[in-house]
Amino acid sequence: EIAFVWNGGGDQFDIYSKLIGSSGEPQRLTHSSLPSIHPAWSPDGKQLVFLREAGTDAPLSEPGGEVQLIVLDAVTHRERLIRRMQDSLGLWGLSNPLAGCQTLSWSPHGDQIILTNPSGQEHGLISISILTGEQKTISKPGDTDQDCYSRLSPDGKTIAFVRLISHALGYLYTIDVTGNHLNRLTRDVKDLRGLGWTPDGSHLVFASRVGGVDQLRMISVQGGQPIPLPAATASASNPFVSPNGKFVAFVESHENWNIWRVEIKGN
Repeated sequence: EIAFVWNGGGDQFDIYSKLIGSSGEPQRLTHSSLPSIHPAWSPDGKQLVFLREAGTDAPLSEPGGEVQLIVLDAVTHRERLIRRMQDSLGLWGLSNPLAGCQTLSWSPHGDQIILTNPSGQEHGLISISILTGEQKTISKPGDTDQDCYSRLSPDGKTIAFVRLISHALGYLYTIDVTGNHLNRLTRDVKDLRGLGWTPDGSHLVFASRVGGVDQLRMISVQGGQPIPLPAATASASNPFVSPNGKFVAFVESHENWNIWRVEIKGN
């Protein structure tokens, strides 16, 4: 089953789910007038955690106002607010708020959520307790860098993430959940758009742009040369490896650019 964000053909972004291989319609899980984004399944598949943009009249693509961390029961669709945070996450991770910089990652025991701190000046990684809402700092990138696309390893000991140093450009890193042993895996600065762990914790699958094409690649957590995955796509982002390691789910984006003419009136 896949959880994803969709506007349903309208203007409101909610969270939906769909069974793999099913020809039926997606099931709508949230019903709010405020955007619900970045869903992530709990380890037991019984809950979803997501962010909800609240308290602002700004468009979804602009920071401002409040962001809420919410846990949703996948059966009853009952929501529980975990923490309220001020949303100032802009700069390099702002290009696509639906599939951009921010992602949520559960700990293996389902008691912690790892994400990019949306508040303040330093957009490093934080952990938030599902039970108490307590927040702890994991990384501090410094300057205007941002730590994004955080994914916790299957054993819960290591976080893989992208440190953006410019608009969508950065390096792939790992760090202990304690905030120690920061390790850079990629040597060249790249346009990076999400990552996921293989189930055995030995490799990372990530999306990056090479020669103007966004493709899926895999790299050892020990570093080395990334290898391309044979996926027929030129615009991949946000990969996630299935628990059995047989499939990779990802987003394929299509853009439609047009030139318009408008009459100039007045002085």
